[in-house]
Amino acid sequence: MLYRWIVQRMLRTAYESHNQGDQAPVLRSLASKFHYEYHGDSPLAGVRTSEAEMEEFLTGLTSRMPGHRFEAEDIAVHGPPWRTTVIVWLTLTVPIPDRPAMRGIVAQRARMRWGKITRLETLSDSKKVDEVFAALSR
Repeated sequence: MLYRWIVQRMLRTAYESHNQGDQAPVLRSLASKFHYEYHGDSPLAGVRTSEAEMEEFLTGLTSRMPGHRFEAEDIAVHGPPWRTTVIVWLTLTVPIPDRPAMRGIVAQRARMRWGKITRLETLSDSKKVDEVFAALSR
């Protein structure tokens, strides 16, 4: 129970820090060897396996979607510390000038070992991501 709470708190802190423009907690949550894949056909899709690639990706999110916020609605943690699976259900809110903010759902699955993410996958609605980018480019 305590381990689950610690993992949930670590991830909530990482999302909130990202929302504030601080990527350090997100980067610290990654193992030295990790695999991150953003699935889909959007401009965000791709594989990242180094801290530099992740930092570039996270910084790119901030520049492409200024003011966006991730809200972790649910974080499910399963398994022992040496083989943990985490499922996160997020709401992404992106402010759009002269329009109501756009909202979308993002799902993530992480594999962790001793409190570090070794594998992370992100699923989102690629069509919604394209709509957000189109609205922001106007």
